[in-house]
Amino acid sequence: MKKVLTSIVFGVLLVTNALANDIVNYEIVRVVKVDPIGSMKAYSMPRMSCTNVEPVEGAGAPVQQQQQNCVTYSDREFRYNVIAFNVTFEYKGQIRTVKMKNDPGNTIQIKTVTRIFAVE
Repeated sequence: MKKVLTSIVFGVLLVTNALANDIVNYEIVRVVKVDPIGSMKAYSMPRMSCTNVEPVEGAGAPVQQQQQNCVTYSDREFRYNVIAFNVTFEYKGQIRTVKMKNDPGNTIQIKTVTRIFAVE
């Protein structure tokens, strides 16, 4: 008798899950905080520094036109490379966090799913 009752309960659970319907809604919720995820990276930047050389005039020497003396060098530039954002939002009084590729701004749209079971 116990085996028969167990199989009937198991059979009802299978029927219940088979007849489940999802109701999908979308809601706009408030964003509480946005934190960028990334790393600092150093880049080597070629630069050039130039100074003007004054013309030389002398006894019997030809007058030279103004020239520039230039030196090239490498400078390091640091940039923060953002790859994603941790977005903290409030939904029904609870604070939740999701990772997103872009900064969403002040609100985001979330998908809510309600599962309805039909028991016959």
